[in-house]
Amino acid sequence: MNQLHMDLDNQIRRLQHIIKRPIWHWLSPMILGLLVISMAFSFVTQEKDTRKVYLDADLAKMTIDPTTETDIISFKIKKLLDVFMIEALSPQSISYYTRVEDDRALVLIEIPKFEHLERKARPGLLEMITPVLDKQANLDGKDYYFAVKGKNNMMLVKTPTVFENSNFASEDGIYEFYGPID
Repeated sequence: MNQLHMDLDNQIRRLQHIIKRPIWHWLSPMILGLLVISMAFSFVTQEKDTRKVYLDADLAKMTIDPTTETDIISFKIKKLLDVFMIEALSPQSISYYTRVEDDRALVLIEIPKFEHLERKARPGLLEMITPVLDKQANLDGKDYYFAVKGKNNMMLVKTPTVFENSNFASEDGIYEFYGPID
């Protein structure tokens, strides 16, 4: 019995060296590995959009208290919102910045409590601001690029080609203001 057991063990060991696992057993780890490598490669070689840097720089220039000397358009928008903005949105904590280039105007507004405003009511803010811009002589015939930021992210973006009203609106539409990718 012991000899028979040893013979069977020897045959099994010999057959284990001869028999190989089928290739399809390794197919899913290979596919997964190729997917991870391709994602890592695309992340490394992905072109950086310099327009994001420009937008971040403009967002950093936002102020709670614009003056007629520093930013007359933001000053006028602030005066309007101070009167008509509901107290629940804390008008005193709203930041503003505007920038005019060639044939376009950028209006950035940060309202930390903007998420408290119902989504369907948010576009009303732009409808309230647009007449102020229309009365500015230096904005005559210019395209408007609006971005309203909540506490942490963009929530409302409106350009001549994009309108996005969401809790997480993409900044990509505002990049059009800065022109094509460098």
